[in-house]
Amino acid sequence: MQDQSEKKIQKTQTLTIKQYLSIIFVVTFILITFITAFLQVFLEKDNKAVINARNAHITVKKERNRLRNNLYRIVDNYQRGQISDNLFISQIKKAQLYQSLEDDSAELYNILIKEKEKQRIFGFRNLKIFFSNLAMPLVTVLLSFTLLFLSYKEEDLFLKRILFFLSFFGSISGLFYLVWIFYPEKDISNRVYFAMFFLVSILSFILIRFYIKYSYSLIQLKSKIFIQKLLYYIIKEIKDKYIKKEDKKEYVQDYLKEIKELS
Repeated sequence: MQDQSEKKIQKTQTLTIKQYLSIIFVVTFILITFITAFLQVFLEKDNKAVINARNAHITVKKERNRLRNNLYRIVDNYQRGQISDNLFISQIKKAQLYQSLEDDSAELYNILIKEKEKQRIFGFRNLKIFFSNLAMPLVTVLLSFTLLFLSYKEEDLFLKRILFFLSFFGSISGLFYLVWIFYPEKDISNRVYFAMFFLVSILSFILIRFYIKYSYSLIQLKSKIFIQKLLYYIIKEIKDKYIKKEDKKEYVQDYLKEIKELS
């Protein structure tokens, strides 16, 4: 008896752990989804490397432009006879410095372009834009599959169909954009590109629908097994162990009546 009790306790603990892990998984998925929806608000437009490269380029570019404008002014003043030949020659020598700044500006611009390319993710210019595009389809998919799960629990056929169609069209739209996010660049024709994405979205929906249906069937099966064990305990064990012999007939009639009313 003690061994059987320990086995029951262990089994109960195992089920509790499974339920606990399932809850953690669902909550984690929901948190990740909704954090993704708002994460882009707190992200900077560019990373530090891009910001530093841009600032360096802007600094050199401003100095180059300042020197260029100064040279234009000197040439204009010389042509008007407002400065002497010696002053013009001394000032025009700064053209060498201008060329050096021009070269530095071009080099820093190339560095800036490379840093921008490094921060690109899945074809998007930066992480902020990536998450801003990822958020809505991810939330749409989550809500759509929640509706799909609820459609299996709904007994009213009309409402069941409404939930299913809302889930279908919502998930197809969300999955389509999720696929596009991770493959945004087209190297094929538009028709093939969109047909391929639509097909992948349909297949993904079918697979996830099968998984949800399978999971719901398992939940129902466990519920039926639990109810059967509970009924067996009520009908057999309680009657044999705790009900007096003269009261057993009345006890059986009572629980049969209750079962009939519940069914």
